[in-house]
Amino acid sequence: MFRIEHRFPERCRVIGSLEARCLPFLAEALSQGTLALDLSEVDKAEDAPVRFLAGLAPERCSLVGCPQWLALWIERMRREGHRSE
Repeated sequence: MFRIEHRFPERCRVIGSLEARCLPFLAEALSQGTLALDLSEVDKAEDAPVRFLAGLAPERCSLVGCPQWLALWIERMRREGHRSE
């Protein structure tokens, strides 16, 4: 289960599991001007959302409070993405 909570117009917090079904909600938040995603309360994640986060340009959206296990996974996805280009 997941929940996306808008704390300020430019920042939202993801709570719970980062699942594939939350991708449309994340994309919508970003299209509405979210500049920071607070991931401090993410406790599980699936591959597709991690790939989505890895594909975000850091200057477009920052990942705040990202748990270390998730930050390492995102970084690994970014490195793999650069190798395949």
